[in-house]
Amino acid sequence: MNLSTKQVQELLDNFSKKPEGNKMLLEFSLNALMRAEREMFLEKSQGNKGNGFRSVKGFGIGTQIDLHIPRDRMGLFKPVVQMLWQNQQSHLDDLIFELYGAGLTTRDLERIVHQVYGNNLSRTSISRITNEFSQEMKDFRERELDEYYPIIYADALFLKVKRDTVATEAFYIVLGVKPDTSREVLGIYNCPTESAGNWEDIILDLRKRKVSRVSLFVIGGLIGFDKAIEKSFPNATIQKCVVHLKRNILNKVRTKDKEAVASDLKAVFNMSKKNDNLDSCLNRLSIFASKWSKVYAHIKKLPEKEDISYYFSYIKFEPEIWRMIYTTNWIERLNKDFKRTTRMRNSMPSVESALTLLSKVAVNANMTKYRYQVTSLKADPMFQ
Repeated sequence: MNLSTKQVQELLDNFSKKPEGNKMLLEFSLNALMRAEREMFLEKSQGNKGNGFRSVKGFGIGTQIDLHIPRDRMGLFKPVVQMLWQNQQSHLDDLIFELYGAGLTTRDLERIVHQVYGNNLSRTSISRITNEFSQEMKDFRERELDEYYPIIYADALFLKVKRDTVATEAFYIVLGVKPDTSREVLGIYNCPTESAGNWEDIILDLRKRKVSRVSLFVIGGLIGFDKAIEKSFPNATIQKCVVHLKRNILNKVRTKDKEAVASDLKAVFNMSKKNDNLDSCLNRLSIFASKWSKVYAHIKKLPEKEDISYYFSYIKFEPEIWRMIYTTNWIERLNKDFKRTTRMRNSMPSVESALTLLSKVAVNANMTKYRYQVTSLKADPMFQ
């Protein structure tokens, strides 16, 4: 039968309108292409012959299709369509990685894959892919690091996690700054309870992964973390987050006094005094405490805090970077990304799943370079 191109097109159009017509056309076409490709291959392969077919499942249009891969006796024939199908599988694996890393559950993935690709992936297959993804993220958290980071920031993120019951737990993020001021997530750690032992474990992990020198640690109000730093990095300077301190002070102040107390605190931590020194800072703090001590007992005790000098460590560095190092705000942008991803779930089904999702966000953050207005930290003698 000799048909014109137009007639063939009309036949295909009519056939595609039948129930499962698109699926059948796709199967016919791909299987016919592979058979024709084998014939051409065998013509050039002396002494070789066809050896039946191997049935596999492929991705169709909202469904799965049956492919019959032609074989040859010598096992040399590899049809182009088969390689395309393998690439498609790899692409689907990557897609599932991305969707799982964006916060979708395994059940969400099953539903989406079924809608787009048909029943081609079982729950077991999706679990296998997500397990591989979890291993990749674990490898990321355990990778070897640089020996020197001028600045390391550490802060806490709180998530609801299920163990035997659902409860809020802390996940600690450690962010390193390189000499060119590009940032890198160095570690993500889960600590259900706050203790000095946890901080020592975090510091020892950084040591184990080759970090040997840090000039400055910027940390939130993490009780005992400063002691762990002093033990393993005795030459490092510690800056405690001023924003955390201000927030803790204002949380215990009446609403009518908040604006005045905040204004006075701003004067204590005055970033415009380029020639500031520790004695001047502590003097301003004492004046502030004296002013409000009759009303608020917690302010009266402020100058007596054992670690109070750690809140003024920024003055040891060049004024150009004071606003960069007096607070853990450099982690805040990252924390927003973490929260955006985990917000899709009311709680995480396990600690490991939480670490996996946070690690994926960290991997994406590490792929982008975002810097402070200074081009390098090398000009500051404290970072030499």
